[in-house]
Amino acid sequence: MADIAAIKDYLKKIQRTVNLDADFTFFGKRYVKKDKLDTLICCVLAKLPDEYKKKMTRSDAKRFSSMVSLNLLQGVLTKKFWLNSSVYEVDLSRANELITTFSSTVQRDINMIEAG
Repeated sequence: MADIAAIKDYLKKIQRTVNLDADFTFFGKRYVKKDKLDTLICCVLAKLPDEYKKKMTRSDAKRFSSMVSLNLLQGVLTKKFWLNSSVYEVDLSRANELITTFSSTVQRDINMIEAG
């Protein structure tokens, strides 16, 4: 059984980091150090069950809305800033939207995968 509470806690930490711990803000974009976000993303992925991660790499991953939103979220959170490669450029509104979507659908999708 997956630790959904820990996953949601790490998602809140990601949201807090993007919202409050950004190095600088410019036109709705937050610029966050790469190391901060990479660590938190890794923690979320580590808490996901192995079956879930296996399905993410397959072509049927589009069946599960949490997998789609997680892949999109990773893309939004890890967009490199063209001026400095050790900083990520994060679209704040899109990141918050995807975190909310993933958080609300991950429990259902994990239950469906575990049920078989």
